[in-house]
Amino acid sequence: MSSDENAVRSRKGFWLTGYFREVWSELKKVRWPNRKELLQYTVTVIAVCVIMFVLTYIFDLLVTQGLQLLGIGK
Repeated sequence: MSSDENAVRSRKGFWLTGYFREVWSELKKVRWPNRKELLQYTVTVIAVCVIMFVLTYIFDLLVTQGLQLLGIGK
């Protein structure tokens, strides 16, 4: 193995190690939600999903009724 190949391998290893070191340091800066905030965020997401489901369902019913009035649907 030539010295150039060894240099490339060591740079790859250093790059990978440096990458994970930087990722770990960035994760330390993250402000993680506490239990109360996490519960609030979860309830909000579920509520938005339910609202979007209901709106989509209503829109589908209206489009279906409209197409039936035009004689295109069942």
